[in-house]
Amino acid sequence: MVYQEIEEGSGNVQGKSVPKAIEDETDSQKISWSSLLAYYPMTDIISYERTTDFSQSDRITKLHNIT
Repeated sequence: MVYQEIEEGSGNVQGKSVPKAIEDETDSQKISWSSLLAYYPMTDIISYERTTDFSQSDRITKLHNIT
């Protein structure tokens, strides 16, 4: 899954445009949404200010040089 945002679907990570579960390349297991360490959708980036983490981790970050 490239060039698209992701979302939670039935507890797993899936593509937003192509709603297909994303699998780990090494063992073909679906990736659970709860295993995400952080997720920052490119449509929601705020340069030099706190950017919201859309995973369950709620990590605080500031991204720089994003336009």
